Amino acid sequence: MKLIFPGTGSGKTSKERFHTLLYLETPGFNLLIDAGDGAAKALLNSSIDFNSINGILFTHYHADHFTGIGALITQMKITGRKSELTLFTHKNLVEPLINLLYYVYMFPETLGFNLKIIGYRLAEKVNVADDFSFTARQNSHVYPKGDIEFYPESMFVSSSLLITIGKKSIVYTSDVGAPDDLFLFDNIEPDIFITEAAHIEPEDLYRAFNGIKPRKMFVTHIEDDKLGKLAVWYDSLDDSMREKIIICQDGLIENLG
Repeated sequence: MKLIFPGTGSGKTSKERFHTLLYLETPGFNLLIDAGDGAAKALLNSSIDFNSINGILFTHYHADHFTGIGALITQMKITGRKSELTLFTHKNLVEPLINLLYYVYMFPETLGFNLKIIGYRLAEKVNVADDFSFTARQNSHVYPKGDIEFYPESMFVSSSLLITIGKKSIVYTSDVGAPDDLFLFDNIEPDIFITEAAHIEPEDLYRAFNGIKPRKMFVTHIEDDKLGKLAVWYDSLDDSMREKIIICQDGLIENLG
């Protein structure tokens, strides 16, 4: 099993990094988490075959996590995909996903493969495959900002994830709105804790690592402008901490055993 980071950048487009993507390669099911702008090229850059992806799971619909899905499915069609693809999104966001695909002319009748969309509920365990599941919890990253009260509250969904593969547990915060979002799954000590760096401070990462006690922490969603500050903080850690906390780069691969 492998955890691959095809993209590790923030929402701000970078020359150095693709927008954040996670790829879980397992014997029974390969899961891509999010598919933002440039996802197809990021996957190519990490030598991941589009058609090896069995499912795509969305945490939220900001452009750097979502809007590459049309182009990615287009590439699957162009390259002759035949196997079924499953998309996992919050139940409130199924219709916008379907509409986006329709408006980029990716109709189920013309794809050449079966496309299944599963709408998940918060706090509900969703089985992806045998011994492979996820549970999503709402974080505070997406909420109505400014004078937009006329938009339905139901569309403002942003999830952090607990992923279980066999006996391995992975927590992925995705983007967060506040440091407390790092502790949405504080009832477990995960093997892997993946968190972002764009919306929180390095001190928050340290507090999360000490409070959650994962075997390893991976820091992604890195903004170029904040990389220097993050590097200074990382260099201040002792050797034992630097072995357990990883500042991600595009293409990073972690073997999960």
